[in-house]
Amino acid sequence: MNNIPCLHEIRSTIDAESVADALCQMNTCEEGELFLLSKHLKRAELEVIARGLDIPFQKRDRTDRLKDKIIEGTIGFRLRSQAIRSNSI
Repeated sequence: MNNIPCLHEIRSTIDAESVADALCQMNTCEEGELFLLSKHLKRAELEVIARGLDIPFQKRDRTDRLKDKIIEGTIGFRLRSQAIRSNSI
């Protein structure tokens, strides 16, 4: 038997929704980066989080690229939206 965890086993070890909620509460991308680093997430776990957030990624993306995409898709998106709204007032 192989020792590769099944997708449902990976999902049970992390809560993608709580990670996403935590990221959405952060004010800077740097905070998000430190948060993800503190979680010591494996590539498969980052993929589960990205899928849960509907963030597109490629199989060849490395873990640091996945983290960047997750941060950009949550914190970065919100910060850009706020900046656009405040400039248009």
